[in-house]
Amino acid sequence: MTSPIDNLEPQALLLLYLAEELSDADRARVEAMLRRDPAMQAQLEELRRDHEEVGRALAELDAAEPAAHSPAVVVRHIVRQMRQHRLDLARRRPSVSATVAASRRHWVLYPAGAAAAAVFVLLGLWGTGLLEPTGSSRPLVMGGALVAAADAALLEDLTQSFELGMSLDFSEADEHLEMLQNEPELLLNL
Repeated sequence: MTSPIDNLEPQALLLLYLAEELSDADRARVEAMLRRDPAMQAQLEELRRDHEEVGRALAELDAAEPAAHSPAVVVRHIVRQMRQHRLDLARRRPSVSATVAASRRHWVLYPAGAAAAAVFVLLGLWGTGLLEPTGSSRPLVMGGALVAAADAALLEDLTQSFELGMSLDFSEADEHLEMLQNEPELLLNL
């Protein structure tokens, strides 16, 4: 099992050792490392001297310029500021009624948007010929392509009939149109 101290640099490890922040097992491992490594021992002694020197300098500063307030007064002041900050945050939050009104507004917007989208889709389908009004006899195939092809075929038959001097009976035209509507694969042969 690896310990968190395995990934630390020697100086960081020694600082944790000096601050007594290591577990008993990790502390024993560091002491064993110190016994084996004289360079690490020298680095620890240097860090101890620096730590003691900084401690003395801070003590001198505290003696030269004492704190204006006792620690208890400072703590009370900080707690008071924290409470005031929480009150300020609570005042900035929207009220429950404003939140409810906003959620109701959003509730209405979703169905209205869906209805508008459905209307646009239907209008688009109707405009392109993919959707015919109710009661229409035209088949719904690729935007009326079947009807256009049948009309073109009927027109071609009529033209040929008149050129030959023959008359085409309208019942034959209706049969021709019906045949094309019932068998759309015939359009591929045109």
